[in-house]
Amino acid sequence: MVIRMEPYAPPPPDPHAIQRAGEHLNLLSVFHFVAGGLGILFSILLIFLIVMFDQVFDPDALLAPGAKFEVRINDQVVEGKAAQEHLRHQLEQSQRIMRALLPAILVGGLVASALVIFSGLQLRRRRGKLFSQIIAALLCLQVPLGTILGIFTFIVLSGPGALALYGERAAPR
Repeated sequence: MVIRMEPYAPPPPDPHAIQRAGEHLNLLSVFHFVAGGLGILFSILLIFLIVMFDQVFDPDALLAPGAKFEVRINDQVVEGKAAQEHLRHQLEQSQRIMRALLPAILVGGLVASALVIFSGLQLRRRRGKLFSQIIAALLCLQVPLGTILGIFTFIVLSGPGALALYGERAAPR
């Protein structure tokens, strides 16, 4: 006598749960679009900051030739031309750092925002579940709104209705 053991197959999810999961995924995709759009907006505002930083911290504009400067370096007070050259060096150094750092932040923000928008498209198409979960994990780093969106993305994607929409089976309990 041979006994065949069939693997456990959980019952199919409730049709209402599938419909509700579809509505939740559509809503999540809209929130991903909004979060990505806000990220792009803030990245574009960073361009204004880059231009403004260049104007505000221009050594030629800040260090007028006739102005008197006094700088404390290693507990010594330096005045006159030496102080002005020290300040010029400090301003030029900070400008070099910000000219490298701010564009990198700009590009990173635009790429991250584009990935969030693409995740919203994937949620709407019911594809790329793992990609959306990775983006949700990264969104959790953007406190507080990104954290909320990331957590709700995990909750919705792990539900039985979403699993059915993505063509996956629920794990046995």
